[in-house]
This record gives sequence, C-alpha cells and structure tokens, in this order.
Amino acid sequence: MTKTKRQSNKTTIEETEVSNEENGIGKVMHTIKPVIITEYFFGIFKCRLVKGQLLPPSWKMRIFAILYMATYGSLFLKTYCDLVMINQMRGWQEFSALVVLSQYVITSVLAGFPVYSVPYIRIYTLFTELDKMLHGETLDVFYKQSRGRTYLYLFILFIYNVFNFLLDMFSETNYTWAFMIFHVYLFQKLVVLSFSKHIDMITCRLEVINRSLKTFVFEQDVRKTTIFIMRSRKKEMKDKMHFIGRPSEDNMKVRDLARMYNILGKIGFLINEVYNFHMFLILIAAFAYIIVTIWTALYIYRSLEFSAKDIVNLTFWCIGAFINPAIFALVCENLLRVRNETKVFVNKIIMNYDLPRTMRVQAKVFMELIEAWPLRIYVYDMFSVDITMILKFISVGTTYLIIIIQLFHLV
Repeated sequence: MTKTKRQSNKTTIEETEVSNEENGIGKVMHTIKPVIITEYFFGIFKCRLVKGQLLPPSWKMRIFAILYMATYGSLFLKTYCDLVMINQMRGWQEFSALVVLSQYVITSVLAGFPVYSVPYIRIYTLFTELDKMLHGETLDVFYKQSRGRTYLYLFILFIYNVFNFLLDMFSETNYTWAFMIFHVYLFQKLVVLSFSKHIDMITCRLEVINRSLKTFVFEQDVRKTTIFIMRSRKKEMKDKMHFIGRPSEDNMKVRDLARMYNILGKIGFLINEVYNFHMFLILIAAFAYIIVTIWTALYIYRSLEFSAKDIVNLTFWCIGAFINPAIFALVCENLLRVRNETKVFVNKIIMNYDLPRTMRVQAKVFMELIEAWPLRIYVYDMFSVDITMILKFISVGTTYLIIIIQLFHLV
C-alpha cells in the first residue's frame, strides 16, 4: 500500500513538472508567436508547438514550403529576365534582389529539416529553463510587455514596407516586378526583425539579472554609509524584496545568477549560429545594392532621361538597404552595453571585502563566465556585429563612392 502510494506521488510530481514545463514553453512562444505566424505566410516553418511541446515542422509543411518556393522563384526569375530584356541597366540595378531571393529560397527549403529547426527548438527550450530559474522575477507582466514589443516591431515593419511599396508603385511601370520585389525585401526585413527579437529576449532577461545585482550592490553601499533618508514604508519593503537576499556564508544566489548568465551565453551562441548565414547575405546584398545604386544614380544624372523622381526613389531604397545592417549593429550594441553593466556589478561584489568569502568566490566564478560568454555576435568569425561594423561599412562605401565618381570622370 505504501509502495503504491509512493509511486502515485512520484507520478503526480512528474506530471506536474511536465505540465509546468509545457506551460513555460507556451509562455515563451506566446511572446514571439506574431513573428512565427508572419513567417508562416512566407513559407518559413522553423518549428511547431503541439500540446505544449516544440517539434520540427511536419512533412506537409516541408512540401508546402518547397512548392511555394518553386512557384515564387520561377515567377520571380521570369519577371527578372523580362526586365533585363527590356532594360539591361535595370537588370544590374536589381542584382541585389537575386541575392535576397537565394537567401529566401534556401531559408524556406532548409527550415523544415532538423539541421535548421533543432537549434531553434533548443533556443526556446533554454529560454524556458532560464525563466523557470528566475522565479518571481519573470511574471506575466514580463511576457505581456515582450509580446507588446513584438507587435510594435511588426507594426513598424508593416508601415515602413507599405511606404516603400507605395513609393515604388509611384515610380515603377512594371507592377508585377513591384509586387515581386516588395515580397522578397519584406522577407529580408522580417529576418532582421526576427533576429532583433531574439536578441531583445536575451537583453531583457539579462536586465532582470542586472536588477538583482544592482539591488544587492546598492544595499551593501547603503550599509557602509550613514545616510538618513525619509521614504515610505511601502517602497522600503518593495526594495528589500530582491533575488539575492542578505549576505551570508550559505547564500548561493550569486551562483544561481551565474548559472542564468551561462544559459544566456548558450542561447546567444545558438542565435549566432542560426543567423550567421542571414547576416552574411544581408550585408552582401546591402553593400551590392548601395554600390549599384550609386552607379545607377550617376548614370541617370548624366543621361538625357534624368528624372528627379528616379533619384528620390533610389535614395530611399539605398537608405532602406543600409537600415538592415544598422539594426543588426544597434541591437547587438545594446546587448553589449547591458553585458558591461553586469560586469560592473559583479566586479563591485568581488571588490567588496566586507562580504562573506563564499559570495565573493561565487562572484569571481560569475566574472569568469562573463569573460567566457562575451555575448558578442560575429558573422562567421570574420567581424563583430556592433557600431564599429557600421563605421567600417560606411568607410568602405565612401571609398567605393570616390572610385566610382573618378571612373565617371574618366569615361
């Protein structure tokens, strides 16, 4: 009887843990669900949520993605060839669209295979594991705010691309090509948005860790100084409720925060791996488009068919191409900024010799993890994605601009 009761209790505990895990994955996926649904409309199926479990795309999704890409790719190439037959210069101008198309086709076809979908499943599973460790810090309000930011990003994406589409329709005579180019560049912007959202999910959770560290460091600084502050009791009680708690030899909360940071490091590494290909092709497409656009603008300016409308259109598209790497750099730079704040707070704990030795040792281990996981995004280990990348991008673009202008003077 006792043995049966123990087995029943064990089964109940296991069922509860599975239920909590499924609920956690559901909450994490709920924050990014609008982006995933939008990707479905583009034939991109990374994973699916079935009864609280993340699974790779089904065979039906894979077949649909392949047929979708075969149809769209054929129509795109046919329209592009017709465009080149009419105006060869226009074909060179839209060369970067072929780079984006190749990115689109490869992404959609490979998304259904485990080599592509498993890393995404691992990323969301690690987010769920991390949120479970955060306990009270991660509330429903946190998920609600995260989902709200997702809707905001999608709204900005929609408004920006509708504006570009209307501008293109105003200056474009081939409406079929206008629809094709709108779709493929909208996919590119969607990739940028998806990357930004994943980095934002890391940044927000790292800020939660920083708040715990900041509260603890602030409390220790206050204890060292004799300052009389009049404040309400409600706020005082609110400030005292933090993750780490009071310093003691048995307090292992700093170690728990280090474990959370370790999970964030793994997530950042996986995100870097799955978006390497996208970042590389987006940078190539942006650079190629800007160079070709500069050449086209100078060509139009010197021709008899010069039109201010064409120059304005080219300028807006050129700015749009530059926005993609700029967004990459900004979101990664923000993550590095928050990571540097983490490093500062942990260093203050290490340098506080009034704290118990065990807590300072935990902080030293935390610092080693910060050095081991710098949370810096690289493009195939060639260069770091941050503000310096944009400065280099502008520098190289300016150099090519000077070369192109000199070549036009010689012609």
